[in-house]
Amino acid sequence: MTGGFSALGSAAPSVIILLAIVTLLLLAAIVVHRSIRQSPAARHAVMLITLVTIGFCPMMVVVARLAWVKAQVRLPKSNAFDYSAAFFNSAEQVGSSTHFPFAGVLLGLWAGGSLAGLMRLILGLRAMRLMRQSAKPPAPESMAQLRNRLTTALGSNLPEILVSEQVGVPVALGCLQLIVLLPTCFLERFNDFQLFQMLVHECAHALRRDTLAGFYQRLLASVLWFHPLIYIANRFLDRAREEVCDNYVLQFVPSREYSRTLLLVAQSLSPLPNQWFAPTVIRSAYQLENRVAGLLNPRRSIMTRLTSKKMAVIAAGFIGSALVLSCLSATLGPALAPSAAAQAQDQTAEPSSSKDKESSGENKRVREINFDGINSISSTEVLDRLKKEKVPLSLESEYDPTTTKKVEVLLKRLETEHGHRSATVHTKVRDIPPGAVGITFVVSEGPKVNGQ
Repeated sequence: MTGGFSALGSAAPSVIILLAIVTLLLLAAIVVHRSIRQSPAARHAVMLITLVTIGFCPMMVVVARLAWVKAQVRLPKSNAFDYSAAFFNSAEQVGSSTHFPFAGVLLGLWAGGSLAGLMRLILGLRAMRLMRQSAKPPAPESMAQLRNRLTTALGSNLPEILVSEQVGVPVALGCLQLIVLLPTCFLERFNDFQLFQMLVHECAHALRRDTLAGFYQRLLASVLWFHPLIYIANRFLDRAREEVCDNYVLQFVPSREYSRTLLLVAQSLSPLPNQWFAPTVIRSAYQLENRVAGLLNPRRSIMTRLTSKKMAVIAAGFIGSALVLSCLSATLGPALAPSAAAQAQDQTAEPSSSKDKESSGENKRVREINFDGINSISSTEVLDRLKKEKVPLSLESEYDPTTTKKVEVLLKRLETEHGHRSATVHTKVRDIPPGAVGITFVVSEGPKVNGQ
């Protein structure tokens, strides 16, 4: 059990960096969201693009790390992955420590909480499917005129409108096959003009595929269940989404009339289950108060979509920021993993051996490996010979002058085998603070001699 947690804890440095990037993106999005007061469409775009960018952050971090490792080992392209594997395995030294694997336990708790959140999301999907199966179409004569008005307002591509006794408020359901559910009692409780306002709002959700965005939000919250900012971001996005769909209604109905309709709906409000991600005209009375205040604001922008140029600027800002942070993390990650490994080794090593290492300066880590002047030997052949003779040189390995001498001898032998008998090899070592070195093997091949 402890060994498994230790192995899991080896991923802790990368996870810490990833969470730091996610936190910075969320903080930036929240600040920008709060600064945009009059445009619900702009607030919605900021939060949605940020959450989508966060979903791609793990891939960005991995790609940036691999690119960084390739840049450190200046061999031909085919060699880079052997060294990158050595880099990613360097953190495994932490797992070999005899100390309690706190990082592994925390990551295990994270995984357990994510699994519980996913199960909750699946139950929500099942409940929504059962709700959909229980729905039935309304009487044609009661919806014919209303549907014609909706077609005129929103176009002919309207979702199917059904009624159900199991919902207490109008709601849009489905990620692929979209429907709008009306409580059965609403057909008698509200007039056609009020029903038109509710259905414009819910059909707007369906046409915008907001249920799919809601599903993604809840999926992200299941994975980042411990992160408070993800709940704030989801709440802001939910609110902005409702305000955008309110804007669809405001294009046909005065704001005061629509506010009265919302207040009437609120009087018969039945709360939805927490695991639902279906957008609805009203989810809580607290949100209603803020929405009505926004509806009556004369400076409110009733745009339903941003222009392509504005969307591109927002996307470029947040995606570009994520790429820059991922590239910066590629240089910080190696500093975290080796330091953790070094601490584990220092705690478990014999005092005498630690003193010897400190006195000889051999406790530094290899941060760069370069080969200059090699022209006649293929990169694959160099790597194969290093592996065959078990020369312990890789990125983030401990610097040992004896190992560099072994590599010099090996390179001379390879040059001799390829006809460069007078080849010389010397090593240049430069310090890379803190606690690391860069090694360059400089090869002068000399003339090639044919024959024995």
